[in-house]
Amino acid sequence: MSIEDDLKTLKDKVQEISGDNKSSLAKIGDKIGTLAGIVANLSGILQLPSVLISLQSSLKQLFGGEDPIKGELDRIANLLQVTFSFEESEADLTQMQLVNDAVVRCRSALTGLLLEQPPYLPTALDRLNIDTLTELNLLESEPYWKRVFFGELEYEDYWFGRVEPPGEDIVSSRPGRSFVFDYRLTLAGYLDAIWVRTSAIVLMLASDFLVREAALAEIQSRATALENFYNRILRGFKKSRTPTFNDVVYQDIAPPGFPLPWLSSAFDPVIPSPTPRPVGVVSALDGNGIVDSYPDELFPNRTLGPFGPFASPTEEYFEFATRYALGAIRRELVFYVKIGLDRAWTTIQDLRRISGQAPEAFDKKLYWSLRDIGNVFGLIVVIPGEPSPPFSVFEIVRRLAVVGKVDNSQRFFISCRTALEAATA
Repeated sequence: MSIEDDLKTLKDKVQEISGDNKSSLAKIGDKIGTLAGIVANLSGILQLPSVLISLQSSLKQLFGGEDPIKGELDRIANLLQVTFSFEESEADLTQMQLVNDAVVRCRSALTGLLLEQPPYLPTALDRLNIDTLTELNLLESEPYWKRVFFGELEYEDYWFGRVEPPGEDIVSSRPGRSFVFDYRLTLAGYLDAIWVRTSAIVLMLASDFLVREAALAEIQSRATALENFYNRILRGFKKSRTPTFNDVVYQDIAPPGFPLPWLSSAFDPVIPSPTPRPVGVVSALDGNGIVDSYPDELFPNRTLGPFGPFASPTEEYFEFATRYALGAIRRELVFYVKIGLDRAWTTIQDLRRISGQAPEAFDKKLYWSLRDIGNVFGLIVVIPGEPSPPFSVFEIVRRLAVVGKVDNSQRFFISCRTALEAATA
């Protein structure tokens, strides 16, 4: 197969990669959560001999059996293989293809010690400390998050245009060759190594091998480093731009073959995209996303027109713009869970618990924000002559019910959830 065929296969498999990645993050997140519970139960008495034996038994159960994510990491690595190509002189610029090896070495260092009987020899603990720290530091370094950049893997359609990664996430090594930040293989491997290293730290604390303050400070720093990668992934999210009234203006007769993408495909068969009337979110880092077709039966369509080039925005347009913006936000929330970032957030909080820090109360990217909903109405729905006071919950629900057309009685005895589901395309 040619490299073009390989890249096409990789692009077609982007959803499969996300599924494996999410599954891996979930499995590791569960393990780190279990470890956090074990540490909480042992807090303050880690250095008692009986505690060390109990801890070893618990860790043997956690790490017993086959590696729960190795198969998924191998599948991701095989699909990404085409993007690991580089010349020998550029070998120092990317190490992503070595992620799996580093994860295996890190895990082997701990599982090997767990086969021994406590109390452990200082030499064995020293080897565990060096090996797990070395492998985790490697996985935290920038080259392990870079792959060769191919423009063919970017998302592109007539509405989004070409969705390119943020400039700071692309590094040019020479003309015609660049490297780009990619989390899909490394994030799961990195979390696995964090789990192993944190388990090793707890074991070494129980063996009185590490200074407690320094050990907890390291776990805190891992939480911060993971959060930085997490935020970097989020910066790659690109929501679809809400069409302006000029974007959806149309007349009775368009020139032959002239694309009218924001009209219903039932009326205008010439649509220059496999996804007509797109709405959603795309990750600029890997071309993945959730992009749906805005429903044909909703505005804009020819049953409500025509609108000439000098027409003024209509009430139907304002409802459309509100519904569209809310629909893009809804897909961003769904996509966030689809690629497993909610589990990465949970892991950050569990690491904070282990290190004695206060975790955040809830994941702000997992739920709707009334403030964000209010901002959509405040920025798009303008009522001339009326002041713009802070939105109350009742006012937000009222407007959602109107846009979603689910409360024709105007009495607004309706839940926020029902109104929100109806108002998001």
